[in-house]
Amino acid sequence: MEMTSSSKQVSHSALVRLAVSVLVGASLWYLVSTLVFFFGVEQPRNYAIGSDVSIMLGLILVWLYFAGLESSAQQATLGKMVLRLMVTDVDGQRLSFARASVRYWAKLVSALPLGIGFMLAEISPKKQALYDRIAGSVVVRTGG
Repeated sequence: MEMTSSSKQVSHSALVRLAVSVLVGASLWYLVSTLVFFFGVEQPRNYAIGSDVSIMLGLILVWLYFAGLESSAQQATLGKMVLRLMVTDVDGQRLSFARASVRYWAKLVSALPLGIGFMLAEISPKKQALYDRIAGSVVVRTGG
């Protein structure tokens, strides 16, 4: 099966988003862990793994980042804005914070069976991963 130029572009943008997500996530985790240890909230047991408090704070910050920005007027995280993408519901409307939160936490479900939920986007007509189907959302390209 030959890839079209649009599917190559989607694959490249997916790789860029993944790389940026990993870098931002690792940086946030490091920053939160360092601040938790610096302020003495929790003493490091194993800095490579992180503390319970830093893990919890990291999860909360990342959830607020994704759900907050995807339900904002821009309807996109910073990475999606750069790639001219936005998240809408299936009718093209802005997601509520609650629905954006469901979308974020449903990514855990998508990851469970070897990430198969993420792979659904490649075969779905609307390019929806499992978490998009659960939340009733879709990622679309913006005009400008």
